[in-house]
Amino acid sequence: MCPVDEGDAANESYVDSKSVGGNDLNIRGHSIKNVKCPEEAHDATNQAFVYFVENTKLAIAGGEMRGDLSRGGHRVTAMVNPQDNQDAVN
Repeated sequence: MCPVDEGDAANESYVDSKSVGGNDLNIRGHSIKNVKCPEEAHDATNQAFVYFVENTKLAIAGGEMRGDLSRGGHRVTAMVNPQDNQDAVN
């Protein structure tokens, strides 16, 4: 029997089936709506945020950067010798 009122007792299997801690959360085909952008590494996020991160990051190798790059006061190091007039130099 399932508890109905706040003060009702519940057996262990009922509590375990409703508990999130340590168990998977089964939402039985329903959606979770209005998820905000994550603030901590373990936070859930929404699909729009994932698409934004994936589509706005610069690839580790290759790719093309458009716009300004702010290094936040940090240097660019280990640069190769320039080959063309527009190449950056040490």
